[in-house]
Amino acid sequence: MKELWSLFPRSSSGSVTSNSPQAIGSPSMSSRLMQFAGFDFSNIDPSTLFDPASGLVFPGADLRLNIPQNPSTSFGQLARVNLDRNTLDSLQGDPLLALTGAGPATERIPVCRITALPSVDVERPGLPKGLTVADLPDIPADFYVHLITIFFSYFHQALPIINERQFFIEIMPENTHHAMLLNAIYAIGCLFSRHSTLFQAPFYGPHRASEYFANRAAGLIPTFAKTMSSFEKVSICQAALLLSVLDYGSRNAVRSWMYTGMGCRLSQKLDLPFSRTVNDFFSICNGVPKPAVVSSMEERKRVWWASFVIDTYVSISTGMNFLLNENDYFESLVDVEHLLSHDGAKFSGGDPVPSPPNSGSWVDIFCNKPYPTVFDSGRGMQDPVPVAASEVLSSTEETLHLVQLCFIIRKVFRFNKFPKNTTPSLTPNSVLLASLLSRPMDVNRLHDTLICWYEGLPSSFRLFDVLDRKPSFPLSSPKMTKPSSLCITVNLLFFTAVVLLHYRNLKKVDGAGLSPIQADSSFRMSSNGLNTSLYTSAEVCAVAYKCQCQIVRIAYGGTNATPSPSSRPPPELVSCPLVQCFLLPVATALLSQFQYGSQLTSLDVRPLSDYSTQLESLHALFLPVLDNIAQVWPTARSYAANLRSQSQIFREKWKGLL
Repeated sequence: MKELWSLFPRSSSGSVTSNSPQAIGSPSMSSRLMQFAGFDFSNIDPSTLFDPASGLVFPGADLRLNIPQNPSTSFGQLARVNLDRNTLDSLQGDPLLALTGAGPATERIPVCRITALPSVDVERPGLPKGLTVADLPDIPADFYVHLITIFFSYFHQALPIINERQFFIEIMPENTHHAMLLNAIYAIGCLFSRHSTLFQAPFYGPHRASEYFANRAAGLIPTFAKTMSSFEKVSICQAALLLSVLDYGSRNAVRSWMYTGMGCRLSQKLDLPFSRTVNDFFSICNGVPKPAVVSSMEERKRVWWASFVIDTYVSISTGMNFLLNENDYFESLVDVEHLLSHDGAKFSGGDPVPSPPNSGSWVDIFCNKPYPTVFDSGRGMQDPVPVAASEVLSSTEETLHLVQLCFIIRKVFRFNKFPKNTTPSLTPNSVLLASLLSRPMDVNRLHDTLICWYEGLPSSFRLFDVLDRKPSFPLSSPKMTKPSSLCITVNLLFFTAVVLLHYRNLKKVDGAGLSPIQADSSFRMSSNGLNTSLYTSAEVCAVAYKCQCQIVRIAYGGTNATPSPSSRPPPELVSCPLVQCFLLPVATALLSQFQYGSQLTSLDVRPLSDYSTQLESLHALFLPVLDNIAQVWPTARSYAANLRSQSQIFREKWKGLL
């Protein structure tokens, strides 16, 4: 079977896009662009035109796209421009317009009237100092507070890399954080925001604004760190890890890998897996002492765990080998209380670092529901809605579930990635080296480990109580309360891990094999010894697909929710840019099987009741979901295009045999 990772999109330059002239001019694309832009088109009269300068509506006017070529041109002013292919591709999903009509991309494209969002550039009292950017003197601090609030409300919950309470205390009344970290936070916040400032000079769209702050952060990477404080060094490590995730979601895979390496190596250099940073034998030999780092155990653990998780994500999405070896740091990954120790002890909690006094003022500034965002734009401005501090502060106890799952996934990855059943030449030295190898893994052992781990999750974090229901696999009822972003991420990632383990066991189906898959059934979906139901690897993948479909619907608000390509994405599915990566493996694996692929592609028109395992088509759920995710993370477009391509290849291969 072809490597599963080779089917994942690599970058924008090598991926299929939907930006063909036909797709661009289609009504569905127009409606998605309009809704994504965050403007209210419900009351538009095509014969009118809104003039933002005067606030008047003029009948019979003709408005065309305004992509300001002159920095002095304000958003909303009237202009006529020609769009070529490079201009369209450079938009990166920033829908400043609604395209109408078909035809070559170089033609003038008429655009509907735009009702600009109300400005929220009103300074509030008590805002922290030191947040603004010197290059943008006209943008007030309130805008940056808005981006920071969005970052912690919608992104950080799924990757808690920062000790929020410590961060907010050290930002009030005057910011002391390194500018690289702040700009990385701004860059991520822009993707979720639909603030009116983002549509004005010098940004002209959320994704362009994100790129602006990301480039600013990259330019702040220090070249001489000896004079930096330990606080700044940890901030730079955090910023590098955030930029790696940002660039992955923005279809810049090469730069993402660079930042991942930088973040992982910095976390090792700073001894973040350990309770304290000390010089070792190699530091003395090289004459290069390790940088002094005085950080709390929680801060060390959060940054170290983020390095570990992001390193895992990169390998899942690319098939590349890991930078970190989980076996070397096992004791730092199993609980929330301990780190490694240089003193020879197995565990050490480390010395607590005193925190500055908490004035409490940060709660009034940052504990508000951010507005406007991609989830609610177009409704007009609202007064700030206070939220409890607990909704902003993340839990290391819950993050531990993600870290532990990543540990198991690494074992699955190594099991599938590297050759097995190889026998070295029987020389004295080869036998000696082979004795150093750890106990080999096998698919049954890894499968049982995954099932037992999932059953050991707290009930509030486990979306399915029972996975073992055969033959039709009905799933248990989801929890009544909507799960958190981290809970959704962990549950989706768990079933991705199951598929990554089993996809090599799937039997290839050729032109003569249209009958149900025949294979040895040797896997249980429950650790309960009283349950004797056995599954093939293909059936296990089918269970994973059904579970992921239900998880996605839960994120949309209910098990019967049906998203459309123009629906707004739920925050739980865009908090992590790797969610689209979690959806692709199961679909790719099942498309290798006619029994399941014919249902996923709607090739077989028989009713689902004719199947022992009923699977809904990709066009009914997964593809619209990827289109929705692309409103925040552009790389999801590449994944959607790739999945559509796989589906079309399957249909063309099998349609003549039915």
